[in-house]
Amino acid sequence: GYDSILKNGESVHLALDVRLQHVVHREVAQSMRDFSAKAGVGIVMNVRTGEIIAGVSLPDFDPHNAGDATTDQVFNRMTLG
Repeated sequence: GYDSILKNGESVHLALDVRLQHVVHREVAQSMRDFSAKAGVGIVMNVRTGEIIAGVSLPDFDPHNAGDATTDQVFNRMTLG
């Protein structure tokens, strides 16, 4: 959806909070272990603005080794599931 903006050299500002992202990742991973879940999703949204400030889809993969990722790891449940 932002292709035309990016192609024109304009900036896109993200609202993600790295600290909150880390907490959500940790909590979703722990919940998956607690309940023997195959997958999990966590989303935190600012209800006043609609901004997504944290979002996690597990299982995930290391983007530095994306070629090693399984189909299950690549599927983003937050955006596609």
